[in-house]
Amino acid sequence: MLNVVQMVQASRILQHYGIDNQVEKAIEELAECIVALVKRDVEATPGEIADVYITLEQVVKGMGIWTEVSEQIQFKLARQEGRMNSEVKREKDLEAVKGNYV
Repeated sequence: MLNVVQMVQASRILQHYGIDNQVEKAIEELAECIVALVKRDVEATPGEIADVYITLEQVVKGMGIWTEVSEQIQFKLARQEGRMNSEVKREKDLEAVKGNYV
C-alpha cells in the first residue's frame, strides 16, 4: 500500500531509529488502533491504521521477514476462503434437509 516514495521515507525512519525502537513503536500504534476500533471512532481510525501500517512495514523490512509474511498472508486468505466455502456448503445442506421435511 505504500508507494515508492513512502517506502523510502519509512526506510529512512527505520534506519534512523532502528528495529528495536520501531518494534516498540509498532506495539504502541497497535494499541492506539485497537482503542480507536473498539470505540468505532471514524475520525481517529484512519490515522491509527496508517500508523500501524507504516510501523509494521518497517518491522517486516527490519526483521527481513517479507517472504514469510507473504507466505502467511497467502495461507491465511486461502484458509479463510476454505472456511467460507464450507459454511456455504453447510447452509445449502441444511436448506436441502429442511426442504425434505416441509
